[in-house]
Amino acid sequence: MGFNEKVNPGVTLWARSQCRRRWGALVTLAVLIALGGGVTVAAAAAARRTDTAFDRMIEQARAPELSVSALGEEGFGDLDPILLDRVMQIEGVKGLWALAVVAVAPVEYPNFFAIAVIDERGDAPRLFSVEGSSRLSVDGVAADEVLLNESMRVQLGKVAGETVELRSLTTEQFVKSLAGDEDLGQPLGPSFTARIVGVGRSPEDVSDAPDPFLLFSPEFYERYQDTIWNCRCIV
Repeated sequence: MGFNEKVNPGVTLWARSQCRRRWGALVTLAVLIALGGGVTVAAAAAARRTDTAFDRMIEQARAPELSVSALGEEGFGDLDPILLDRVMQIEGVKGLWALAVVAVAPVEYPNFFAIAVIDERGDAPRLFSVEGSSRLSVDGVAADEVLLNESMRVQLGKVAGETVELRSLTTEQFVKSLAGDEDLGQPLGPSFTARIVGVGRSPEDVSDAPDPFLLFSPEFYERYQDTIWNCRCIV
């Protein structure tokens, strides 16, 4: 996997975590494909030596075996939503979700990195419910609600039903961070309170280095896409 050296620390942390995953014999490929200009594909193949509990978790969570990100010389860029239909036509694709990286963080938390699901097709990935709804999904999650993974729950010390104060960066502030400007001042994007509607577990949470993240719904993305920096850059 390759990425621009001047990248938001949260995005760098995420990219590195992908390379640290212990899903068996990990093979990473970086190739250009015909889905669009500057698209990098990172493929992770797991060696299924035995039918372990972790193998079953990956299968039941529909953990992605292929991630596509729009990555060019200028860093991450948006993927055309029209490409989702083309991805579903590829032989072997059972489902997908399209994600946006959004510059949102809990108050006093250092990394402005969160994820918003903006579309799902077929058998999309899912989280195992640890707290909250028994069927943990972004379906029905409002714009002022959020899901946490277990690592973020530990960081915040909160449980489902409680609220979390969030802040965000504008596009201008995020661009300054890419340029290496460490004096960003106060976050100028919207600040808001979100209710925690569930805590989920993914294969990431049982890896050797789980990264905390917030998971927002398409409704959140629709409300804030024009006021919070975001990138529709992962399928």
